[in-house]
Amino acid sequence: KGKTSAAVDALFDPASGEHDAGDFRIVRVWSKDDPRFDACVDVMARSFCGTTTTAPEPTIDWAYCNRDAAAAYMPLPEAPSEARLAFYVWCSKFILMMTVSRGGTYALVDKASSAVVAATGTVPPGAPPIPNGTNCEVMSILSAVGEPPKDDTDQKSQKRMEAYDAWMARIHKQCMGKQKHLYVQTFFSDPTFQGKEIGRASCRERV
Repeated sequence: KGKTSAAVDALFDPASGEHDAGDFRIVRVWSKDDPRFDACVDVMARSFCGTTTTAPEPTIDWAYCNRDAAAAYMPLPEAPSEARLAFYVWCSKFILMMTVSRGGTYALVDKASSAVVAATGTVPPGAPPIPNGTNCEVMSILSAVGEPPKDDTDQKSQKRMEAYDAWMARIHKQCMGKQKHLYVQTFFSDPTFQGKEIGRASCRERV
């Protein structure tokens, strides 16, 4: 478990637990049982998966299908398959279960529709780092979300994901060492809301 700073805590109304951000509300997602947790998973999966008009998140895209580097930041040539989307849903749930357990998951909610349109998963200063490899937390999450679904490419996505995780853990340790810091594990927005300045709204509020 991590502990957010007094400055972050002060941003949220003590009664509602929310922060007003103009056309949006910023809410903390404290548990996987919070209905907004599943909404965050859905938004992250669709955002990172990519569409024919929006590019996928490049590192997980590499893990899934090892696309050519020249295409890494381009929209998908065709709509994502069910297998691809299922893989991204699994990854999103796994990642957000780690950040929500550390008290570092926040959702941006559109006031007009009450929909989660963006979210971030962070590790607050002092919280245990995101685990790498086989440990109790990883095994516990796997028991909840199951093994990664089969991919429809070369069946090597899990090995590439493990290599990616190990590389990220090594670079994180190399760059930060034992310094206290806020680790932004992931940040994403609903593809249908991209281009509507929700990222700017989130950053402006400094949450």
